[in-house]
Amino acid sequence: MHKIVIVGHPLSGYQEVETLLNTCGMGTAQPSRREGFLPTEISRILCKVHSVALFSQLKPDSEIQQIQTGQMWYGMALDLMLGNLEQNFWGWADPQAIYLLNYWKDLDPKITFILVYNSPHSVLMQEVDELATLTPDSLDQQLRNWCAYNAALLHFFHRNPERCLLVHARQVRESAKSYLQQVRARIDAPLTEPGLLVDPSSSGQIKSSVLGTHPTAASTFDKIQNINTVAHSDQDALKYYLAEVLLIQHPASLQLYEELQSVASLPLAKDIVAGQTPFAAWQGMASLYGRIRELSEQVNLTAARQQQFEQQEKQLATLTRQAKEQTAKLKEQEKQLATLLTRQTKEQTAKLKEIEAKPATNNKALEQENELLLLQLHQVQEELERYYLENQQLKVGKKPAPSNTESAKSSYYGAADRIRRQLSYRLGTTMIAQSRSFTGWIGMPWALIREIRQFRSEKAQRSTEKLPPIDKYRDAHEAEKVKQHLSYRLGATLIAHSGSPIGWVKLPWAIGREIKDFKRRTGKNSTQPK
Repeated sequence: MHKIVIVGHPLSGYQEVETLLNTCGMGTAQPSRREGFLPTEISRILCKVHSVALFSQLKPDSEIQQIQTGQMWYGMALDLMLGNLEQNFWGWADPQAIYLLNYWKDLDPKITFILVYNSPHSVLMQEVDELATLTPDSLDQQLRNWCAYNAALLHFFHRNPERCLLVHARQVRESAKSYLQQVRARIDAPLTEPGLLVDPSSSGQIKSSVLGTHPTAASTFDKIQNINTVAHSDQDALKYYLAEVLLIQHPASLQLYEELQSVASLPLAKDIVAGQTPFAAWQGMASLYGRIRELSEQVNLTAARQQQFEQQEKQLATLTRQAKEQTAKLKEQEKQLATLLTRQTKEQTAKLKEIEAKPATNNKALEQENELLLLQLHQVQEELERYYLENQQLKVGKKPAPSNTESAKSSYYGAADRIRRQLSYRLGTTMIAQSRSFTGWIGMPWALIREIRQFRSEKAQRSTEKLPPIDKYRDAHEAEKVKQHLSYRLGATLIAHSGSPIGWVKLPWAIGREIKDFKRRTGKNSTQPK
């Protein structure tokens, strides 16, 4: 069983080293059998038990010391090994394991350590990206922590060179094939290369393709290459130059970095960014200012659009207020016209009574005056109807249609009321009303007979009334809505099945289907009529 522990400063890029090994065949650590602990959880527990602070909270002059654990604490690690017994090659990455290197080394002689480091410049460059402000104290704290961490790595590497690989994170990205060969030679692990092809024009750098038996290896490896080996931009050069200037005041970190480079198994061959300063730093500053100008222009454009939007909102509010004022004026005109019509009607009625009281010798003059009065009355009615139609059209947002006396005379309303007066609607309403109580159910036949008799009586009284077809009404669409009411549909079902004995037998099931269909269409759980 081959095991690898990857240890590196949190800003060193150790995660990419772990991802590359996972891509090439290293399995991930499974939880322990008994407690279900992962290796990182074991590290956290041991550090807490031994009152070891996180390295990010170390004091400036602190050194990282290995935790001396008793035999009782090896049980957790042994249980972890049992949980991964089925894996031939596995490992994990944990920066906090810097305190437990001796613990894992003494536990199993087959554990190999990959110690990952990076330059102090990368720490400062990443801090610039993550922190809004950087004070001299925080800068000094970060560099001292970096030195303490990597000094502990270097010390462990010197004492255990046969079980360790000391690698530069960026060099692993740029020469992954050489790194994998060293790992394979050190631990004799079943590593596979995910179809790596070396580009002759790139001095040994890797370009990716998939030729092996790992269908998901290409996507993972491409992610490593595309994200982490992108050419340094001008802004990176500017940050590197500033980091170089700051590190001049901290020579201990530069000296430690040189020691790591001199003894590393895979040191950084060439620092591309370092060769671009200071001119590239100047270009980076110019590019940064250009980006700031672009952002400023975008902010100004956004402000202009916001101002335009506010103006449009004001215009809309003005139009809304004007529409309300116009509606109020129309309502006032409608009220005045109604008052005028009432007054003129009373006056005309009074004049007609006076004319009727005059002697019969003035019949001809009276007839002429009557015709004149009727004509005036018709004109007033037509004017009132025209104002009413204009008011209704303004309420729905339409322009008023030109006046048409003949169409106004032939306009009929009340299609919905005509449907409600029909026998089918009245029978359905009676059925719903009677079904609300037990006594209502018993008296339902007599209630239906009483409703039929009342309908026939009313129909006889209206026998002389001539009404146009419903489709001639201006609100004929309201009649179609009423026909969808449960009252109308139940009454229609009752009438349709009452013509034959078989129909009476089928009537209860027909009514049940009608109620179920109504509930399905309307989504209601009640049989109340609309």
